[in-house]
Amino acid sequence: MANAQDPEAQSEEIVVFELSGQHYGLRSSVVREILMAFSPVLLPQAPPTVDGILNVRGETIVLLNLRKRFGLLDKPLAASDHFIIAWEGRRLVALRVDRVLNLRRVPIRSLVDAQRFLSQPELICGVAIIDDKMVVIHDLERFLSLADHELLAKALANQHREPHQ
Repeated sequence: MANAQDPEAQSEEIVVFELSGQHYGLRSSVVREILMAFSPVLLPQAPPTVDGILNVRGETIVLLNLRKRFGLLDKPLAASDHFIIAWEGRRLVALRVDRVLNLRRVPIRSLVDAQRFLSQPELICGVAIIDDKMVVIHDLERFLSLADHELLAKALANQHREPHQ
């Protein structure tokens, strides 16, 4: 039985990944799996932060573009890229990242409020220092705006109505 003083009881597991040379993280509790990247299917009329959809073992999963959301330069999909399949609220989504680095346990007391460092703190749930690197921990539930959710729902509905060729 863990007590309140136990460091394991007061920490979070974070999946740490790299994107354009910067380190980011997601709470492991929202991550389902990590896959090597493969080509998505384009999704017409989707929000600009959506790169398409993926078929993962028969399941349709939306591929989100972190670079566009964070204002980073886009780059073509590479065979070395990874997809992080994670829960964004009620929906599974995929995030294309340069590479997944590791799974780390971070003491909750070491997490710093993102508002102190970032111009878009609403996308972030905290900042941690891991191995002397600043890791921005992303809040996936806030990735898409309400307008993006509506556009995505319409694009997915249209995708299911169109005959496949």
